[in-house]
Amino acid sequence: MKNTVPDAPCRFPEELSPSVEGYGIFVTPLAKKAGIPYYGGPDTVTYFGLACFN
Repeated sequence: MKNTVPDAPCRFPEELSPSVEGYGIFVTPLAKKAGIPYYGGPDTVTYFGLACFN
């Protein structure tokens, strides 16, 4: 499947999932405060998610 960015708009905007940082939340200090390791070492990727309830 061909990548669209930056040549065309997103093909599935209804499936968009903004990043936590996109809402202005600084993940690094929040993770540190919660005791969650942010850097897992070389060749690793760490994902954070956020669930808000009203």
